[in-house]
Amino acid sequence: MPALPSRRPISGWHVTCSALAWDIGFHGPPVFLFARGWPIWLISAAIARHCIPRMVVALPSRILLALAALLFLGSPAMAARTAPPPACPDILLGDSLAVGMGPYARRTGFEVLARQGVGLAWLRAQHPRCARRLIVVIGTNDVRGMSPAKAAAYVARVSEQMGRWRAQQVIWATPGCFARDPSLDLGSAALDRALAEHRRRGRGGLGVSNGRQARCGFASADGVHPAGLGYRNWWQGLAQMSASRQDLPEPLVTKPRAPALRASAGIPRAARAAAGRSR
Repeated sequence: MPALPSRRPISGWHVTCSALAWDIGFHGPPVFLFARGWPIWLISAAIARHCIPRMVVALPSRILLALAALLFLGSPAMAARTAPPPACPDILLGDSLAVGMGPYARRTGFEVLARQGVGLAWLRAQHPRCARRLIVVIGTNDVRGMSPAKAAAYVARVSEQMGRWRAQQVIWATPGCFARDPSLDLGSAALDRALAEHRRRGRGGLGVSNGRQARCGFASADGVHPAGLGYRNWWQGLAQMSASRQDLPEPLVTKPRAPALRASAGIPRAARAAAGRSR
């Protein structure tokens, strides 16, 4: 058997020179092209075009499949498909009275959608959305001089709008008392009566916080908006009312069913036979 030719040992300077030559060959052309005015994106595309096909050919099929799976699972479309649906928020919706309660509502985790001077037209313009608890404070700017017939129609329109929201619980907080403005107070009273009649007839699942009962004792500088701690106290009453209602879904608890007992369970067989003969 012929002797194998001896190989020269690889010394450290061989490795150093090889690494330097590889580094010059790999990084040299991009540096040269960049110095010649090529943009970075074009240089990167050229390197990718040169290297990626060779990497794909060299890699085993299993590794390629694993990389493709990782890219698919990490794609935005897949992430959006597997992400859990967002929870529905608690929302306070309404006019300037809701604006005043807004800071206290936000402290309890509510999202506030409110503007001064708005009414039913603004409410119709809101895009219905998902909500866990929806507290609506509306009517102050619509009820002035409102007759009983118009109040009934107004309640029906607001109830229709609220029915379009995907809310688990809806509470309508009516404006309340306006002792300094007889026309506004008259319309507010008509609204409360129409809303009570609406609920008495079983139309809709609205919860109602009667403003004439909830906040008429609060001080007011302008005769409309509560002053001092009025907004805080009003909001606390609404939050307590919402928490005490039973229309929010509770987590389902499955109780184990007890095994059905036969009437003859525990009775000796001889006693059962005697009882049968006595019949």
